[in-house]
This record gives sequence, C-alpha cells and structure tokens, in this order.
Amino acid sequence: MTERVTLKPDEAAEALGVSARTLRDWTIGGFVPSIKRGGVRLYSVRALERWADEASVYEEASRGRKASAVGNGVGLQADWGRPVGRRSQRPPTPLRRDREGGTADAG
Repeated sequence: MTERVTLKPDEAAEALGVSARTLRDWTIGGFVPSIKRGGVRLYSVRALERWADEASVYEEASRGRKASAVGNGVGLQADWGRPVGRRSQRPPTPLRRDREGGTADAG
C-alpha cells in the first residue's frame, strides 16, 4: 500500500489536533494550505507539516525567541500575497442618499 499524500478535511483536522470547524475557519481565512478541485477539498500532508513547522517558528519568534527564523514576516498565510480573511478585499460601503437629499448611514 502506498503512503497517502493528501488528507480529507476530517483527517487533516484530526492530524492537526483541531476540530473540523476550526480547520474550515483556518482554511477560509487563508491560514492553512489546501487544494480545491471542483467540490473536493484536500490537504497535502507535506504542506501541513511545513505549515506546522513554520507556525511553531513564528510563535516562538513572536515571544522573543529565534527572531531571525521568522521567514517572510507576514504571518502564516497559506497563499502568500493573498489578503487574510473574507472581508479584507471588500470595499467600504458607500453612503446612501436618503429621500430628502441628505446622507444616510452606510448600510
């Protein structure tokens, strides 16, 4: 039997020691690397291992240890250069005009 190179979401969550919901939130936020093709999401075993290693180095550096080992310094984003979080690319809501011609609250 060959060694698996990817894990399903529930298997990846178990391997990381977190709940499936936490892994999903981390994935949506761009913190954990994943592969999505069609409706299938998979997690590379090697990518998760690298991510965990980088996360531990980053955590140690943020506590004042091993400051030179912090890699790119932008945190633990899975897709470098992509903003973290769902709302980061949303433009601010423009102000609406109310019926009397004044400005209403944004909404």
